[in-house]
Amino acid sequence: MRSSILVVGLIGLFLVGVFEANAADLEAKLDSKNGTSSFSIKDLDSVEVARINSVGNIQADGTLSVDGTGNSYLMGNLGIGDSSPASLLTVGSGDLFQVDASGNLVKLNNVAYSWPSTQGGAGTVLTNSDGAGTLTWTTPAGGDVTGPASSIDNEISLFSGTSGKEIKRATTSGIVKATSGVISAAAAGTDYVAPNAAITGATNTKITYDTKGLVTAGAAAVLASADFANQGTTTTVLHGNAAGNPSFGAVVEADITLVDNTTNDVSTAKHGFVPKGTDVGSFLKDDGTWGAVAQEKENVIILSADRTNSTSSFADITDLSFSVLASKTYIFEAWLIFQSNTAATGIKFACNGPTSPTAVIMNADIPIALTLYASCVTKASRAYDTGTPSVTVDATNSNLLCKIEGILVNGSNGGTLALRFAIEDAATGTVKILAGSVLRYRQVN
Repeated sequence: MRSSILVVGLIGLFLVGVFEANAADLEAKLDSKNGTSSFSIKDLDSVEVARINSVGNIQADGTLSVDGTGNSYLMGNLGIGDSSPASLLTVGSGDLFQVDASGNLVKLNNVAYSWPSTQGGAGTVLTNSDGAGTLTWTTPAGGDVTGPASSIDNEISLFSGTSGKEIKRATTSGIVKATSGVISAAAAGTDYVAPNAAITGATNTKITYDTKGLVTAGAAAVLASADFANQGTTTTVLHGNAAGNPSFGAVVEADITLVDNTTNDVSTAKHGFVPKGTDVGSFLKDDGTWGAVAQEKENVIILSADRTNSTSSFADITDLSFSVLASKTYIFEAWLIFQSNTAATGIKFACNGPTSPTAVIMNADIPIALTLYASCVTKASRAYDTGTPSVTVDATNSNLLCKIEGILVNGSNGGTLALRFAIEDAATGTVKILAGSVLRYRQVN
C-alpha cells in the first residue's frame, strides 16, 4: 500500500492543474491542532468550495450526499436550518422543533411537550396533565358516546342512558311533544286540536280555550241583555253601562267627547268639528285655526347708514324696503335726506316690486335750492324703475329733503317693494342718501 503525505505550512500549498494520487490513503498534515490552520479545496477560479480545519470542522458550499449502503451516522446535535441546535435534532431557526437524545419530542411549533414513555391503554387519550406540556394517557370521563348503526334523513336523534351515552333514532312518529326534555307522542284533542274537529254553536258563537291557548269547543254566546241582540237603527249608537250590558240608544253629548280632543277638528284636509274657542276675540280662519283680526298698522323704517350711487342706473336704497302680499294694497311715503357732490348733477327716485302689479304710482318732490317753493320739482312715475331727475343742486355736499308718496295695488305675486335712486342721466358725480332718512308704509286691506 502506498501513502502520499502533503505537509502544509503557514505559507500554504498551491496545486495547479489536476492532482491525481493513486495511493490507497491520502494524508494532509496541517501544522496546528487547534483549528488555526485548514485544508482548503478551491475550484478552477480559485473560489473556495470546502474547508477542513485542524480540529476536524468541515465547511462545504455544495450538496452533502451520502450514497453508501452501510450505516451512516452523525454524532452530536444536528440542526436543520439552525446553526446552534439545542437538542439532538432541531428544525428551524430558534429550535422550534426539538427531539432530545432519548427520542422524546420535547418541542413542536415552539411549544414544549413531554411525551409518555409507554403506550396508553385502549380507549385512552392524551391529556396535558399539568398545563406545562406533560402528556399522559387518561380515560375520558362519562364513558363512550355511540351512535346508531345507520341513519335516515330528517329523523330526530334521541339520547339514551342505557349503556353509557348513546345516540339513537327516535321511534315515535306523528306529532310529538317535549315534556321536561322528554320527547313523546302528542295526543289529539289534549295537546292540540284534532284535525278537522268541528266547532259547534249557534250563529252567535262563543269559542272556549284551554290553558295552552288552544280552541277546545264552541257554543252559543249568552247575551247579557236582550237589547244587544238587535242591530239598532240608523239614528242610534251602542252605549255601555256599569253592569256591562251594552244597549243601543239615541246619540247624546257624552257620545262625542267630554275632553279636549283635537283629532276631529276641521282642517284644509277634512271636514270636522269647530276647534275649541280662545275667548280673546279671534276669528276662525278657513284653514281651521283661530286668527287675530287684522287691522291697519303703520310701519316705520329708519335708514341706518349712508347709501351712494355714481351711475344713472337705479339701485336699491338698502334697508328702505318692505314685504308685500299678493292681492293687497299698500300706501307708502318717505322723507329722504340727499346730497350731490356736483352742482350740475341732480338725482332721480323710483321704486321696484313684485311683477305684474295692478297699479303702482309714486310722486317725488325734489328741491334744487332752499330759496323758493318753485325750486322744488315734482316728479311722477306710474311704473317700476321710472322717474324724472332733478338737474342741479344749489350747493354740493349739502342736505336737501325729498318727499315721496306712493301706492301699490299688488297683483297675484308677493315679493318686496324697495325705494331706488340714481344720478341724472348723462351726468357725472355721486349722489348720497343719508342715514336717518325715513320710510313709512301700511297695508290697507
